[in-house]
Amino acid sequence: ILGQTLVVVVGDHGEALGERREIDHGLFLYDNTLKVPFILHCPKHLPSGAVVEARVNLIDVMPTVLEILGCDVPDFVEGKSLLPKFNDSAVNGREFTISSIPFANPGDPVRSVDNFLRMLKAPTVTTITTDTYSLLYSPEPGQSRLYNLKVDPRQDKDIIAEQPETAKELHQYLVKFMR
Repeated sequence: ILGQTLVVVVGDHGEALGERREIDHGLFLYDNTLKVPFILHCPKHLPSGAVVEARVNLIDVMPTVLEILGCDVPDFVEGKSLLPKFNDSAVNGREFTISSIPFANPGDPVRSVDNFLRMLKAPTVTTITTDTYSLLYSPEPGQSRLYNLKVDPRQDKDIIAEQPETAKELHQYLVKFMR
């Protein structure tokens, strides 16, 4: 019966495990928190041990499951099925991803992490990630961070001062996304 059963395991975020001395669980949008566990078992549609190395997004989970089940994906769905990527590693992933807790202003009441109402103390950080770079963008002047994931996968060295043009390019992805 397992050979005919679709098993989907997905997390809501990865874990920093204290590396960033985070106080609020899930609020730090570094790469180790953004890499989300996603496991599919479906022998009928997926080669055994297949791994997608391409950049994808959580909004891609639902259309993937719908395609496996043979259901139509509604036109309003922004995600794309990952089945083509499982079956052909040459299929490109997303050019960039945007990760954020809900947008809000300091002083606004939010229920972002554990559904307890809190007043937001600082502007929210939004992360724009490409295959090479990660920009942790804050509207607060001087608070944004830029990392080169190819040479600094742990995101230890902020390079925004050395590469402000790269940060501006990545910020344009956020503008594109918001439009």
